[in-house]
Amino acid sequence: MKKVVALCAGLALAITAAGRDVRVWYDNDHNPVKKSKAKYYCVFTAQSDSTYRGKEYLKQGDTLLSEGTYSRPDHEARDGHFTFYSRGSKWEDGDYVAGKREGRWKIYFAGTSLVCFQCDYHDDKLNGSCERYLRNGQLRYRDTYKDDSLIATVGYNMAGDQVADYHKVLIMPHAPYNVGNFIVEHMEYPDEARKKHLMGKVLVTFWVDEDGNINDVKAITHLGSGCEEEAERVVRLMPPWRPGVEDDAAVPVFYTLPIHFRLQ
Repeated sequence: MKKVVALCAGLALAITAAGRDVRVWYDNDHNPVKKSKAKYYCVFTAQSDSTYRGKEYLKQGDTLLSEGTYSRPDHEARDGHFTFYSRGSKWEDGDYVAGKREGRWKIYFAGTSLVCFQCDYHDDKLNGSCERYLRNGQLRYRDTYKDDSLIATVGYNMAGDQVADYHKVLIMPHAPYNVGNFIVEHMEYPDEARKKHLMGKVLVTFWVDEDGNINDVKAITHLGSGCEEEAERVVRLMPPWRPGVEDDAAVPVFYTLPIHFRLQ
């Protein structure tokens, strides 16, 4: 696979140097493939500063998923500001440094330019504050994270004053179907993991937006042999959930789901 990636990147560089856009086709795991087998594609355009402007699309419907700056024409080479979209509207934006999230990222109320969350990242993990805002711009609470783990919460009332012993009143998002059955029906046990008789658990994080769509899927534990990639793939396949509700309104919610790999 490394040879395939290298060949695709080399071809892309040659074409881009000639002043043309480069279109690279990707499968579910963002491995370069032929167009007939692709689920996504990315159009890279060379910039005067030797970076590349890339736009990623879902092949079906040519739906724009993200756009941003890459250090080379390769999906893994994100290095600069990025914007992600959900159903045609801006969903979140922030910066990548060498392929990892860094600095302050914003998540927006669906179909608006109103900020719902602002979260600090370092080394691709939540590190620092993550603030939740109401639609009128008022701060509702501020979480503090360390390496993706919540360590403290400070809440604010409708007057903007800090609340002692604040507890979130949140109805968590949930699927209107059996998630366990969905995973079993759609999981394809990685060949390498099967050969090694490898079993275990992969934790996958994602956001469930106000419409119940699943976004920003990422495995945060390591089992190896293709298990992380398969866990992410299965989660991305899930139909919409019922969104989380807070302050009597649907809100984006950060969720962690364990994916178990077991051989019979």
